[in-house]
Amino acid sequence: MDTAALIVTVLGSVCLFLFGMKWMGSALQRLSGGPLRRALRSMTLSTGRSVLSGTLITAVVQSSSVVTVMIVSFVHARLLGLRQAVAMILGANVGTTVTAWLVVLLGFGFDSTSVAMALLIPAFGMSALGRKRTRDAGRMLCGLALLLLAIGIFGSNVASLTGRPAVTDWLAGLNGRGAGTVLLFALAGALLTALVQSSSAMTAFTIVLCGGGLIPFEYALAMVLGENVGTTATANLAAVVTSADARRAALSHFLINLFGVLWALPLLPWLALGIADLIVWAGGVSPLTSAVSQPVGLALFHTLFNAVNAMLLFPLVPRLAGLTRRLNRGKGRT
Repeated sequence: MDTAALIVTVLGSVCLFLFGMKWMGSALQRLSGGPLRRALRSMTLSTGRSVLSGTLITAVVQSSSVVTVMIVSFVHARLLGLRQAVAMILGANVGTTVTAWLVVLLGFGFDSTSVAMALLIPAFGMSALGRKRTRDAGRMLCGLALLLLAIGIFGSNVASLTGRPAVTDWLAGLNGRGAGTVLLFALAGALLTALVQSSSAMTAFTIVLCGGGLIPFEYALAMVLGENVGTTATANLAAVVTSADARRAALSHFLINLFGVLWALPLLPWLALGIADLIVWAGGVSPLTSAVSQPVGLALFHTLFNAVNAMLLFPLVPRLAGLTRRLNRGKGRT
């Protein structure tokens, strides 16, 4: 695909994403009656239950991007409060680490385009043939399908760039830049994930780079940290057409992951040694000296990092919600 066609396709997929978000949000507002509201209230009665719900839903759906977009849309439809949304996003960060293990163990990736096509079948029948609430549910599914389709189109076109020699050579060229090398790899992970819109795809790409000897294990960990920040771009893009509280919920996703990078990046040499020691203690080979254990080491680091970050921020959920209100002072439900 030439450059002009790629630009048109990427811009069109962004417009499709925003259109799907607006459609899904409108349908959710019409559906925000008893059953759905009661179900969400039951899932978010406490901060702990909200975190657990976010973790389990993301582990099942296998896409933190989709779950956080849904959380943003629930806040926009006034089905969730800001505090509950922040706690669920905290849990989604833990749940998404299951995807990294599936990438490592099974080579599994979340195929958003296939899921979108499957959703369009019941969505069409429900929106065309059902009663009012059934039609609204069909339109909500259709909006979600458009979101997933846009992510798939965007990701597949931009992802083709990451496998090109120019990109791998660029990443390899970041080696040996002194004390700032770790930061450069974190920024590269964030940028590429924001473009590809798939942290699982970028995890697989990072594993290939590390296993192929293009980047050392410690720098691969830095890319994983950056990918955690880059994946927040999807929810923040979705929040462009939503209410102030929904934008605050999306902002909290960025702040949660940025906080994790800020404390983990300076400790990365020691964290890399700790992960290596854990793998050796379990009977494996150190990922610092062999490519055999590097995929497991990256997945283990991803899980432990997000779990520790969630534990650190768990008691601060109300303060985090308050911080997003101060940073985004737009009109909205408080």
